[in-house]
Amino acid sequence: MDIDILEKYLPSFKHLSVPFIVEPGTVMNNWSDSFAVTVRTADEIRQLVRIVDRNLVF
Repeated sequence: MDIDILEKYLPSFKHLSVPFIVEPGTVMNNWSDSFAVTVRTADEIRQLVRIVDRNLVF
């Protein structure tokens, strides 16, 4: 289900320059070259989720 939602909104994410933050070792498909992808540790991601106004978790 997540992949359907992600694929539906990818054009909007790209247009709005929404950053993707992933854990080390995450397998990225070819589409990730078109987006801002940042690798962060699990602890860094937890901290980020706590301080941001909005987030989407897939």
